[in-house]
Amino acid sequence: MSPISPEEALDLFAGLFEPLAALALDRGVRLPALIDSLKLALVRAAAAVEAGEDSTPATRSDSRLAVMTGVHRKDLRRIRTTGSIVRPRSLSVVGEVFARWRSDPRFLTRRGESRVLLRQRDPTRPSFEELVATVTRDVHPRPVLDELLRLGMVRTEGRSAGRVRLLHTAYVPAADQAELVRLARDNLADHCAAVAGNLQGGGRRFLEQALYSDHLTEESARQFNRETRAAWDKVFSLLMPRLQELHEADRRSAQPRNHRVRLGMYGFASREREKT
Repeated sequence: MSPISPEEALDLFAGLFEPLAALALDRGVRLPALIDSLKLALVRAAAAVEAGEDSTPATRSDSRLAVMTGVHRKDLRRIRTTGSIVRPRSLSVVGEVFARWRSDPRFLTRRGESRVLLRQRDPTRPSFEELVATVTRDVHPRPVLDELLRLGMVRTEGRSAGRVRLLHTAYVPAADQAELVRLARDNLADHCAAVAGNLQGGGRRFLEQALYSDHLTEESARQFNRETRAAWDKVFSLLMPRLQELHEADRRSAQPRNHRVRLGMYGFASREREKT
């Protein structure tokens, strides 16, 4: 596969940036701040390339990064000073607990629905404390429960609030805008990485497909959107247990555990644009 030309790349980026630009306008973010964000992204990408080339810190000079990215050395120094050259690694114990609750047979009913759990350990029934312990032993179950309650993902019920019920089938923490932003960033970033990897070639191909139709009524578009959500529940129930199985097997492996995966599914519906 021949690489895309600079002109084709610019057209690609314009198409990708347009919905993000609309989001920026909605949040009051203007061009100077967006330019700073792009500079940071370029520097992070260049630093990752250099790390892949096994360069030493001494060879990762501002001059070399400036040549690679076109970012001025003054801006490079500012980025280095803020400590923002490396993209932070996202890790959410709460998200992992949610995923385990939605996929581990120990915490599911025969119909595949998430069980209502006792808060405290019980030798005869699944409990929330047991659930958290399958994910981490470094965090006490109480703060995990408090965070799930704050996010509106669970509710407690029964005598002395002794049971915990999961309220959602998808991890969408409506009570926390910052968590929603983190999820959106991580999902969209890996989606874009899959697209970029496919365009760059190199032998590996990532799943990146979509269904599309136009000339639909509003009700048909809404109905299809509802059905895609139901389809995602089935995909999650099918593949999440397999992913956890691989993860547990790899914990016992002597091989380096330095890879990650993400599978996403998205749906979108809107009014057709007027032709110009």
